[in-house]
Amino acid sequence: MDSNFISIGSRGVSIPTGLKNIPPPLIEGKNDDPKLRWANPGKIQEVDNAHGWVSKNGEPFEIYPLRRAIKEGLVQKFSGATWEVAKKRYKGDVFMPAGWRRGDAIPQYVAALGEGWAHGRVESKLVSGGRNENVVGKVEIPAPGKPSVPTKMPRRDWSRDELLVVINLYQQLTFGKLHARNPAVIELARRLERSEGSVAMKLSNFASLDPALKLRGIKGLKGASELDRTVWAEFYNDPNEAVPASEGLLRKLFEVDEESELEVRAQEGFLVHRRPPTGPTETIGSVKLRRGQEYFRNAVLNNFGGRCGVTGLSVRALLVASHILPWGSHDKERLNVRNGLSLSRLHDAAFDQYLITFDEQLRLMISPRLQSELSQRAMSENFGAYAGEALCLPEEAVFPEPAFLAEHRRVFSSKS
Repeated sequence: MDSNFISIGSRGVSIPTGLKNIPPPLIEGKNDDPKLRWANPGKIQEVDNAHGWVSKNGEPFEIYPLRRAIKEGLVQKFSGATWEVAKKRYKGDVFMPAGWRRGDAIPQYVAALGEGWAHGRVESKLVSGGRNENVVGKVEIPAPGKPSVPTKMPRRDWSRDELLVVINLYQQLTFGKLHARNPAVIELARRLERSEGSVAMKLSNFASLDPALKLRGIKGLKGASELDRTVWAEFYNDPNEAVPASEGLLRKLFEVDEESELEVRAQEGFLVHRRPPTGPTETIGSVKLRRGQEYFRNAVLNNFGGRCGVTGLSVRALLVASHILPWGSHDKERLNVRNGLSLSRLHDAAFDQYLITFDEQLRLMISPRLQSELSQRAMSENFGAYAGEALCLPEEAVFPEPAFLAEHRRVFSSKS
């Protein structure tokens, strides 16, 4: 995308892409002239995937240098705007036609520039065939002098519900991701109507209370309040109640219905997926159970960097948050991230059947039964190739609880 130009047409404005080979007619100036301007001859279809400025129906438009268009009042710039596309929010600058006024309908094309936004516009309606579905969304323009997400916001005390939401996110991010530039932190701050910095600081306050980090010499940020400590204790002493409650608060905050899943990814932020039909209506108990399972999966997979700890496989749909101590017989550890391993579906099944385990140095151990099958290519490639190798964990990850793995090895040995 070349953000030095803007196209202006009857249906709105857009930041053009693919300007390497612009065809004539050139209305004024030369290709190297800062005052250049083009007009669509009505014959252009697509040039270098130049979405945002071409017209398939001969609709006229003009392309101007962006600075010139702003200076001459050909477009209006609105900073601090937000737009939501496919359940993901972006923030940056948007540009409207010169004649647009607040209260008017949003035009079909709105030029948009923001971090992580790869397109030059947001479209307000789906066109025939749905070819523009990846850019259709809702644009929100802040009131004059009031950005949609202020960098500085009035100080106010944290509520218990807010802290339950923040500690939920804390458990789903590794220590190195607890900063104000993280997409998940940015989005949560917007939803809470707080600054990114305040959310990042609260995450770091919780880090100061985390015994797993203390074992690694990480102190977090001092200054945790009494309410911080109370919520921490509530979350970790009674996770089977606190975790589903925090998941419910998070879903309400993000306006996610019960037919959808809310997922956290460190590099992408919050994602919403439609869940496959579950059959009969869920009871309150089953909803709590599912919310706990979804939380555990996100937390464990993110702790492993979204990869299988054995193979490094990063296809999230093929990963499972495996319980070291079985879910059914260890209810107090069901939602403990240190009771989880991120494994491929194949390795999860083998781990669940005690065909593999991990030693004190987290190295893969293979049962005699599997060793006898290593002549098979599939067994050799998926198990033999990784025997004796340590689990792959990010440097800032929370390590599995040694006592839990010791218990798994005990059962593994008894079955060998």
